[in-house]
Amino acid sequence: MGGDAAILKDLAKRVAEIAAGQGRDPYDVVFDLLADEKGAVKTLVFCISEDDVRTIVQHPLTAVATDGRALAPYGILGRGKTHPRYYGAFPRVLGRYVRKERLLSLESAVHKMTLMPAERVRLWDRGRIAPGWSW
Repeated sequence: MGGDAAILKDLAKRVAEIAAGQGRDPYDVVFDLLADEKGAVKTLVFCISEDDVRTIVQHPLTAVATDGRALAPYGILGRGKTHPRYYGAFPRVLGRYVRKERLLSLESAVHKMTLMPAERVRLWDRGRIAPGWSW
């Protein structure tokens, strides 16, 4: 049981791989992990194909944002495992979809990450660089 928790914390493995490596049922591995961690288990869920992501990110009405909360690499906000969304959402768009695959221009990606989300949540004084604008 305690060993399962340590193994599942390795983000490079999926539950099915861990279970196969232990000769166990995947559900037993998951339930043991949940019990060991008192339900406080973070997960990465893959529920959309990369082709769909490419299509969606190019749509003119798609904003780029994350549902991550405030954190820091130190102190109380730096405790526990960090989900990739906290530091990886924007670099992924810029690196993969702008630089590598050229699905978006840099300007379009920056617009999708700044002004579009600000306007969606009605933060009219955010999201743009322009004369007279500052924080």
